[in-house]
Amino acid sequence: MAWDHARRQVPNDSEIQIAEAAAALLKRAHDGPAGEKSPPVKRSRKDRRVAARTRATAPNREISDPPAESEPMDEDTADSALAEVIPLGLFDPLADPWRRT
Repeated sequence: MAWDHARRQVPNDSEIQIAEAAAALLKRAHDGPAGEKSPPVKRSRKDRRVAARTRATAPNREISDPPAESEPMDEDTADSALAEVIPLGLFDPLADPWRRT
């Protein structure tokens, strides 16, 4: 959606310029309003809930690095690590569910 909005703002430009405009739009959206130094005196209950959710998902939490890729296993080792497959019975929609076989 940000890409489409940026493309409408800078028509007939290259993809690089559209990408920069979209990145600037997303940065402005992340930073919030520039002129709001202090919150309004009285916020509605809905506004307080939205603000609390926004603070809860703030990016100041540490994001761990993805796990390092391990070396691929040999085919012999991969077979021994597999679990036993247990086949399921066939489902018969016309069968009486209360009758035991």
